[in-house]
Amino acid sequence: MRGPFDRASDGRNPMRRVVEGIGFIAALVTVGGVLHSGNKALAQYWAPALRGTSLAYVTAWSVELTLLALGTFLVLSYRVSRFTSDARRMGVWIEARETTLDIKSATESLNTMTLRYGIRNTEIHHLRIWTGSGPADAKRYPPQVSVRDLPPNHAWQYDVYDETTRRYYDVRFSPPLRAARRPLFIEVAIREPTSGQYYMFQDEIPRRKRNEFLDAGCDYFKQRILLSTRVALLRVIFPLGFVPTGISYFQARVAETETPIPSEQRRLRKAVSVSRNDQDRRVLSATIKRPLLGATYVLLWRPPERPSGGKPGPDAANSSFDNAQGGTPS
Repeated sequence: MRGPFDRASDGRNPMRRVVEGIGFIAALVTVGGVLHSGNKALAQYWAPALRGTSLAYVTAWSVELTLLALGTFLVLSYRVSRFTSDARRMGVWIEARETTLDIKSATESLNTMTLRYGIRNTEIHHLRIWTGSGPADAKRYPPQVSVRDLPPNHAWQYDVYDETTRRYYDVRFSPPLRAARRPLFIEVAIREPTSGQYYMFQDEIPRRKRNEFLDAGCDYFKQRILLSTRVALLRVIFPLGFVPTGISYFQARVAETETPIPSEQRRLRKAVSVSRNDQDRRVLSATIKRPLLGATYVLLWRPPERPSGGKPGPDAANSSFDNAQGGTPS
């Protein structure tokens, strides 16, 4: 059964995977030949009376297939991802992380996060949770925080710390959470109302070298991965009738720098999707399996041009926003 430490895809060249697969099969055939010879010699030594009988062949093949299956399992188990290594060493990981920015209007938005933590072979006194980053002039209001699936007789409390463009939460547990060989799973949910500043039209975006995204005419929402994570979902819900022009973008960056990670963007080139929710609002989302520890993942979009008369434009059905892709805005 697949657990929190199963192997992740590394996004390498498909042809390289084919070559590795052929080499792996060749190695199995070679090992199988050695096992067959050794098993045959062993059977003749220990049971010469069975030589040439059906029982001897059945026994030999059963032993060989069992040893091959065991060897294959050990080889595949050894080829673990960095996620596996980091999670085992740290003793805490995130099974699932869902971060949603709900832009209700130019002045009102809601940032929600749901994180399911796994804990094993360690003791956790507190968890530090960073929210998704947005504009520096966004104003945050008192949040709603909840913790589920705590063991009996455990209490929790939290403190909030604000930085320039993001906020983090320090969730403390009393007594500390302890888990031995059997993992413990808890869920932390945060609802964070904010106001501004997400732009509804191109002429509202200040081109004053604030950052490369705004200078390119894009608004953005990003999340940095600071703990080993199985799967992360990054989502932006736009106001009803809001239709970004151009193409939506998804990028993976090294930490908080402007340096892209080309291999990660190639691996996740199909991770971005555009859909509509039950309120007919457009949703831009990226599902990231095994995100890189320390990487920052960014969703970008271009607000439309302001129509004549200053009123919001129609929800055009032929908007090219429906062609989501990875890359760099131009």
